[in-house]
Amino acid sequence: MSTLNATIGVDVPLVDLGPDVPVVPAQRRRPGVREDEVSRFGDLRWELAHLQYTDTASTKAFLWSNFPASLRGSFMRTAWALINIQRVNLLV
Repeated sequence: MSTLNATIGVDVPLVDLGPDVPVVPAQRRRPGVREDEVSRFGDLRWELAHLQYTDTASTKAFLWSNFPASLRGSFMRTAWALINIQRVNLLV
C-alpha cells in the first residue's frame, strides 16, 4: 500500500516514462492532431496547444531548457502527471 493510498484510500500507479512517451494522450488531443505532431517526454519543448479544442489555439509550450538541469526531470514528470493522470477528488 502506497502512502497516498493509506492517506486517502486511492491507488496511484507509478509511471516510469521513456523519452518516446507522448506528452498529450490521444483521448485529450484536439481532433485532427497527428501522432507525429505530439511532443514526447524526452523533448525539451512540449507543445500544449493540442490540448485546446479550437483551430485557433495559440501556441503554448513548456520550454524545459529554461529549467535548471538538476530540477528539470522532476518538473517534467510532475507536468506529465498533471496532463495524463486522472484527477482524484481529494475533498471528501
